[in-house]
Amino acid sequence: MKNPSKIVFMHHAGEIGGSSMSLLYLARDLNRKLYEPTIVLIRPSEKLQRLYGDAGIAVVNAKGISTFEHTTAKSYSVLKPWLWFQIIYQMYLGLRSIYATRNIVRQLNPDIVHLNSVVLLWSAFSLRNAAFPVVWHVREHPVKGLFGLRKNFIRYALSHWPTCGIFLTETAKREWIGNRTGDVVTNFVNFAEFDYRTPSEGFVKQHALEGKFPIILYVGGIMEIKGVLTLLQALSIVQKRFDSVCCLMPGSIVPAKAKRNVKFFMKKGLSV
Repeated sequence: MKNPSKIVFMHHAGEIGGSSMSLLYLARDLNRKLYEPTIVLIRPSEKLQRLYGDAGIAVVNAKGISTFEHTTAKSYSVLKPWLWFQIIYQMYLGLRSIYATRNIVRQLNPDIVHLNSVVLLWSAFSLRNAAFPVVWHVREHPVKGLFGLRKNFIRYALSHWPTCGIFLTETAKREWIGNRTGDVVTNFVNFAEFDYRTPSEGFVKQHALEGKFPIILYVGGIMEIKGVLTLLQALSIVQKRFDSVCCLMPGSIVPAKAKRNVKFFMKKGLSV
């Protein structure tokens, strides 16, 4: 009997969020007779180790692999000289990540490697000539930037480095690589855990939300990259039409850098 193919999933996140849960469902539901999953955490945390370990998935902590945050979350403008050091430092982290990726992959000796985010660009570069298939799972939308150099560079990388690129929507695929070859696999909701048929009346009463005002559910993180500023603009329009507005953010963990967004909510008299 043929041994199962070994798949290494390289994961960029350090917390339980959308990408972490999506990866859990993907790795957990593989046919173990055909595939043997291992998840490599580049930002190890006890929560993620427990999440994947409890599902019977092997977990390996990796050192020295960094993400290319310049892809979407951060921007180091060349027009701001005081940020040049950050650009140079990012290049150093990139070189370190290339070698660290090669080392961990050589150690695990996989048949397939799955990169769980576009920010794993350094790892994708390291594996661009690999003898095995490399799947690059893009969960983010592109940011144009000042001249579009960053976006065009990543577009080239997505089109030439991996064996296969996966995007969450047709729009995201088109924005990243245009008409080039790529697959679209939408995220799904696990209705065994999140049953849309559950009546909402109990939750409304439990949290004293009865009233005729709008209740808005936001499930993204309270960070700019998650679209919270767009939500704020929309809420300011809604508030002009209603006396009260309640915005629910279940499970959001507010990092220090996002507190100013929360304060903005409070100043507008919005319940969070």
